[in-house]
Amino acid sequence: MKLVIKDLQERQRYQTLPFATKFKYFFTLKKRRFFYMFLMYMFYKYYERVWNWMKNKRIRTINKYKRRWLSRYNPEAITYQTAIDAAYYLPSKLNAGDADRLGQEFIRVERQLKYGFSR
Repeated sequence: MKLVIKDLQERQRYQTLPFATKFKYFFTLKKRRFFYMFLMYMFYKYYERVWNWMKNKRIRTINKYKRRWLSRYNPEAITYQTAIDAAYYLPSKLNAGDADRLGQEFIRVERQLKYGFSR
């Protein structure tokens, strides 16, 4: 109740003041908030590279903690890039017999490795 009464008294005090004084009080009381809003506007409008750097830094930090949580509580969900995916090699000529033999070789090696080709 005391906060409501105090708020009403503040409003009544400012109602009798001229507009220029009200305007000055408004900006001096909210100075820090408007300063930060102005800084964010300047970063977004004129310094987009800085703004994007801050945004990317935050996203990388979030992803780092997501990976850390996954590696701690659910390590089976992590898949690493395989050597075959990293090579980006597509053979120009490969017939059906070679593809079958290659697939059987991958299956044989996959069964021998503890974590397969993922690690």
